[in-house]
Amino acid sequence: MSRFSRIRMVTFDLDDTLVDTFGTIPARVRNAIEAGRRTLGLALVVEAEDAVIAAVRQGNPNERPRRLIDALGVADDAAGPVLEAYRTPMLDLLKALPGAEETLQVLAGRYELAIITNGWEALQWAKVRKFGFERYVSRVIISETVGSAKPDPAIFAAAYRPAGLRADAALHVGNSLEADVAGARAAGMAVVLLRTEAADAAAAPPGALEADAIIRELAELPGLLGLRPDVMPAEQ
Repeated sequence: MSRFSRIRMVTFDLDDTLVDTFGTIPARVRNAIEAGRRTLGLALVVEAEDAVIAAVRQGNPNERPRRLIDALGVADDAAGPVLEAYRTPMLDLLKALPGAEETLQVLAGRYELAIITNGWEALQWAKVRKFGFERYVSRVIISETVGSAKPDPAIFAAAYRPAGLRADAALHVGNSLEADVAGARAAGMAVVLLRTEAADAAAAPPGALEADAIIRELAELPGLLGLRPDVMPAEQ
C-alpha cells in the first residue's frame, strides 16, 4: 500500500512546478538590459550581463525584479522601462515542464486536483490557460484573489476545505522549499518536493526540507502515489 493511500486531493504549485518560469530568466534579463541601454544609457559587456542573470536567478522568486534593478544599478524611479521589458516576454517564452500535462491527465481521473500559486490573478490565469491546465483541475487558487500567499497555511486551506477535505487528505507538490514545502507542512498537508534547477537555486529555510518525498520529474509522481507506470500516456 502506498504511503499516500489516504490522499484524495493533489495540489500543484504553478511556477517552476508545472511551467518553466526559471528557464525564461536569461532572455527576459537580456531584454531588460537592452531596454536599459535604449532608455537609460546602460553600458554592459556580455560578461556583466551573465552576472546580472546569475544574480536574478538566485534566491526568492518574488525578489527577482528587485535583484534585477539592484544588479543593474538602476534607481527605483527610473526602473519602469527595465521592469516592463523584463516582464513582457514571459508568456511567449514560457514552456510547460516535462510531464506536466501527462501527470495532470493521469491524476485527474483519480484525485481532485488544484493549482495553488502566488502572483497576479491575470498573469497566473494566462499561464494556466496557455497550456490548458484548467481542464484537469477543479480550482485555481491565486494569492491575489484569496488575499493570502504561500507559505501562509490559509491559501492551502482555500483548496482542500471547499472540497470537504481535511488537510491530511491532501498532498501538495511544489519546487519551493519555503513557499511549498514549509507552507504545506504548516497547513498539515503531505508534501512532495519537485527538485528542479529553480529549487536548487533557492536557499532552504530551517525545517523546509521535511518533505515526504523528493522527485526530479513530475512523471515520477503517479508511481509515488501507487499507480502503475503504464498508466502514463505514451509519448506522441
